[in-house]
Amino acid sequence: MIQSMTGFASKTLTIIRDKDHKANISIHLKTLNARYFELNSKLPHPFSHLETDLLKLLKKSLDMAFSDQMRAQDRFKAISFIWANPVGRDLAWEYVQSNWESITKTFAGGHLYPRFIQSAAYFTDNKKADEIEKFFKKNPSVGLERTIAQVTEQIRANDLWLKRDKSKLSNFLRMVK
Repeated sequence: MIQSMTGFASKTLTIIRDKDHKANISIHLKTLNARYFELNSKLPHPFSHLETDLLKLLKKSLDMAFSDQMRAQDRFKAISFIWANPVGRDLAWEYVQSNWESITKTFAGGHLYPRFIQSAAYFTDNKKADEIEKFFKKNPSVGLERTIAQVTEQIRANDLWLKRDKSKLSNFLRMVK
């Protein structure tokens, strides 16, 4: 059983095809007792197909989190960690939707219940806010009304911020490269 989720890992691999062709693949993972999680993978474009393998690993992690290999009170952490990863965001949302009945049965009324959807605030598209509201209209969840409102408000704020500042941010990042 996993007792702590604190750690840091970093790995860079250099793949050499021949003396003129090489590529670096970097993966960085940081976490501090579920209060903070970050996963970054930097793959050269020719290796972008590996994103599928990453999604499979993330799905496997979710499946493990909802098995008896992990304590029930730690299950929301797996959802949060995967939601924090741009590659895993949709996967986490799909997993929450398809397992909502089980999550509700186990956690409804408890202090961990809202944590299963709080990380949806990582989304940056108004369509996701609409989708979340639609899901919870079909699946009323007593005690989550305020959390749902806060999450969808944050998603909409993220969407507005990106629309306003995305080009400025892109230009700035190109300059500091």
